[in-house]
Order: sequence, then C-alpha cells, then structure tokens
Amino acid sequence: MTSQSQSVLRLKYLLSRYGTLAIVGLLLVSTVAFASAALAYAEPPETQQITEQTDKQSFETTVNTSAAVTENTTLYEPDQTLSNMPVYLLSASPNVTIRAQTAVPDDRAIAVTQQIRIELYATRAEDVFWRETRTLANDSAQVTDGRLETQATINVREIRDGRLNEVQSEVQGVGAVRAEIHVDTVYESDKYQGSLSVTTPMRITDRSYTIDAPRSDERSHTTPVTRTVAVSGAEAAVGASDLSNATAQAGLLPGTGPNAVGSDTALRSGLGILALAAALVLWRVQDRLPDREGIEQAYDKLRYTEWISRGRIPESDTYQRVVIEEFVDLIDIAIDSDKRVIHDRTQDRYGVIDGTTIYQYSDPRDRSEHDEPLSGIAPTAVNEERQDRESASPPDAQVTDGGSDSESTDSSSDSPNAADEDC
Repeated sequence: MTSQSQSVLRLKYLLSRYGTLAIVGLLLVSTVAFASAALAYAEPPETQQITEQTDKQSFETTVNTSAAVTENTTLYEPDQTLSNMPVYLLSASPNVTIRAQTAVPDDRAIAVTQQIRIELYATRAEDVFWRETRTLANDSAQVTDGRLETQATINVREIRDGRLNEVQSEVQGVGAVRAEIHVDTVYESDKYQGSLSVTTPMRITDRSYTIDAPRSDERSHTTPVTRTVAVSGAEAAVGASDLSNATAQAGLLPGTGPNAVGSDTALRSGLGILALAAALVLWRVQDRLPDREGIEQAYDKLRYTEWISRGRIPESDTYQRVVIEEFVDLIDIAIDSDKRVIHDRTQDRYGVIDGTTIYQYSDPRDRSEHDEPLSGIAPTAVNEERQDRESASPPDAQVTDGGSDSESTDSSSDSPNAADEDC
C-alpha cells in the first residue's frame, strides 16, 4: 500500500470515528458566531469623540557665524574660514558674517520676511536705560524650495572703535554697554502665519569678540479635527483616555473608525459561514464513507501489518479452532504468544497457530456457519470430510513471505494444501 493510500485510509478512519463529533462542534461554533453577529448588529455601537491633529507644518530659523582670516597671524592659515568659533581674534578676523537660515515646508509656497539687526544697549542693575538698533540685512521672498538664507557681515573692530567706544565713555561709572544680534522671521502659508526670533549675545573686548552660535527657534502648526468613532466595549472601558487625546495616527489603528462595529460583525458572520460550510462538507464526506466497522478493520490491519504474514491456515481437524470476534483481539493473542498472524487469502481468514490451537478471525461479511466458535474437536461430519481429505498427507501452516512465523503440530512438512501463493 502506498503512503498516499495509507494517508487516505487514516483520514477515512478519523472521519468515521470522530466525524460526527466534529460536525456537532462546527455547528455549535456556527450557531454562536451567527448569534453574536446578530447581537452586535442589533445593538448600537458605543461612540467616542477623538481629536486628531492634521496638516502639520514646521518652521525653523537657525543662526550661524563665520569669519575669514584676513590679517597676518600664526594661528590660522591665510584666507581660512572659521565657523561658530567660541572666540574670534580681532587681530586675525575682524569681520564676522551672520548667516540666518529659515526652513519652511517645501510642498507649497511660503511668504517669508527675514531681518538681521545689531542692538547696542546700556544697563544699570540689569535695567536698560539706553538702546540703539541698526538693521544689517532684510529679505522678503516667496519661498517654494523650503529654505531662505539671509546674511550680513559686521566689521567688529569698527563697531568697537566707533559707536560702542563713544557710548562706553559716556556711561562709564554709571552702567555697562552690551551688544546683541537679533534675527526676526515672519512667515505666512496657505493656512498658518507666525514669527520666529533668535537673539544671541555679542561680547567685544580689546583683542577678541564672541557670538553664541549656533542658535535656533522653531514652531509647528497643526489643525485639530474632532470626529466621532465607534469603539468596542473593551476600548471604551480601557482606552477612553487615550482616544480622547488621539493624534492623527489614531485613525490608522485597527478597530477604530466609523466601520469598527461593521467589521466585527462581518468577521463573526464570516466565521459562522465557514463553520457551517465545513460541517456540511464533513457530513457529505462521512455520508459517502463505507461502513465504520469495515474502515476500522482495514485501519487495524494497516496498523499491525508488521505482525501479519501471508500463508496457509491448515484445515486439519487435529487443531482446536477458536473463532475470534475482533481482529485486534487476534493481534493481542499473537503479541502475547510471540507468534505471527497468518493471512490465508484462499480462505480469506487470519489465524494464529499456537500448538494444537488455531485462533482465527474472518471479516464479518465472509463469515459462515463454519466460523462459529468451537471448543474441542469439530463436529463429526466435518471431521470425516477432513479425514478423507487429509488421509494422503497432513497439512502444515506455512508462511509465503520471508521471515514470518508458522506453527504446525503435524510431523509432515510437505502438503499440497500448504503450497505458497502470491498475495
């Protein structure tokens, strides 16, 4: 028997034995699924208000500094450009460039105005009593590529020796004079408008100056949208606080949205239909199977095939015959007595020969009066007929496949009734 035939037989055996139980279970699953789907459809879904932040746009202004080496110095290479240094030397780089870069969304046109200013002011005990502002650069543009850059160059030595020195002389002993760089950005998109401001202190001494950079300012805008969604009971009880603060990603989560209950109902209905269809298929297949007893016997013969050998069961009345009702019982006898089961295809019987006793089994459809359980010697009529047939030579039980056991109490080893045959 091929492996495919064995698999089919095992499947038939499982269906014949457990098919009814499986059908009942599938019908139960189908009933429960349809009932729960009907209840979910009949009951109105629970709803929850959630707020999503949509159409996010971000704006950012960053200020950097750089200074080229234009004077004779042993510290740097000629024409070297220094960027965002913690300190610049007036003897090496008296000119500093303030660079303001503003990043805006690049998927739409944004109106941007950007201004760079330097402010000088005098303070006393942190209170400003004098202020002077000068605009260094001012740009306005309709930005479509997502970036606007404005820059201005300051001669720090000129500021130190000029206006800063004048004010310092006048307020000496009264207050302190300070300088700051201001970058102001105003933007307006199709939905949002606002401003950004970056201020960085500028400290100037006789030999050096410092500007804290890089520095930046950023701002984001979103449009809140509130909507009502259907939620399951578990979500309403456990996740209500999360839903109320949901972001735009909440609409992408499974189980939320206006179709949540509808999807759940469809899932239950689909499960009910699948279970019902599977039950019908099993019922049709089981209805076409042969009788359960025949399938179980065929399966038992397949399971215990290593205990079965092909041969002839002797018909001599010298053997006491015991008819076994179940095939597995015959296998148990063979295992307990350490004998093999002989399959006599001529008589379509299975037997175990143990001394002078033959335990034999026949399929129920092949049983006759001769297969009634016997105890002791067979009836006289049968004995006389067998004695006439055996007068020439008593038969032995022989097995036709190699390596199998055979039992016979007759002293003769050759018998025409025990000739080998092919299966």
